[in-house]
Amino acid sequence: MRVAASAETRRGAWSSSCARVCRTCVGQTAVGMAPDRSHHTPNRVIRVDEELWRAAQAKAAARSETVSEAVRRYLRRYVKEK
Repeated sequence: MRVAASAETRRGAWSSSCARVCRTCVGQTAVGMAPDRSHHTPNRVIRVDEELWRAAQAKAAARSETVSEAVRRYLRRYVKEK
């Protein structure tokens, strides 16, 4: 269950105070981890054909990750390209 975010945080301006508000970040902080705020990113809508999506889900599952994690990893590499 997520805690309702303020108008500022809903706009994407997540601050270090997140660990006091978000249950996920509170849990990570409690065990000595730095909070992973990737779950605070806005949802994006893209079009992907069904066959490609299912193949991506299968590969991500085999790598113990989500398709979202794979897409973010790819986008970071894509942006760094010259």
